[in-house]
Amino acid sequence: NLFFGQQYGYERSLIEGILNQGKIPVALLYTPVVDQFVQAYPESITLFLNPADVGLLKERMEGRGDAADSVERRMAGVKTELASFQANRALYQEVIDVHGNTATEEALARIAARYSLSNLLKA
Repeated sequence: NLFFGQQYGYERSLIEGILNQGKIPVALLYTPVVDQFVQAYPESITLFLNPADVGLLKERMEGRGDAADSVERRMAGVKTELASFQANRALYQEVIDVHGNTATEEALARIAARYSLSNLLKA
């Protein structure tokens, strides 16, 4: 799937290989493709990592020296993500507000604790 001008996706064999090992894959997806993933894996638990401060995202990109056109493209992508989330809110079991660079790791730890999942594996 094309998003932010790049091709993204997971090979079904990768996801199924992880499942066949008795492990739980964690797939980071862009909101416009969550419906496709849920269709393929209806037992999925879907969470939306909500950026608490979109302005902070832009500041961080500018602060690390990202090119202005790259920042604008990414900010447009953020708007697309948020709009897609709002349009498809029913696909998500939970929304987790995140702050800072460790958001994904913190969210995974909370998910693991909440669902008693000791064998999370990033895909």
